[in-house]
Amino acid sequence: MNFKLISFLLISTVMFFSNSLFANPIIILEDNASNYTQTADGYIVNFTFTANLTEFESIKSKADNMGGIIQFETTFLGNNTYGCTFTITHQNHPEYVHKMLLSVGFSQLEFKSESYNLFKIVEILKGYLND
Repeated sequence: MNFKLISFLLISTVMFFSNSLFANPIIILEDNASNYTQTADGYIVNFTFTANLTEFESIKSKADNMGGIIQFETTFLGNNTYGCTFTITHQNHPEYVHKMLLSVGFSQLEFKSESYNLFKIVEILKGYLND
């Protein structure tokens, strides 16, 4: 085999696996008010997210170490996708939801087929509060 071809295949393979192994976990929000509940002392947010196993384990570990401030309940849906109920039992402000999601490892979201920085969740949650 040609050395250049082998080098190309090796580099391509490494880049493919690097991108798939180290992609950022992405929250996928639905346009459905029932997925977002503000309570007297917290917030309940239902969403799906994509993450590889390493990312999932990191997020789960961080959530588990939050000392009861949040509950992170997940269901594996297949193909690196998880269903999630993210319950905050400490504060009920959309800004705090952002802070907690950021602190466990999320930085991106998708809403209505558009990609955003995680801070967009504040605007989205406030929009449902006004409905």
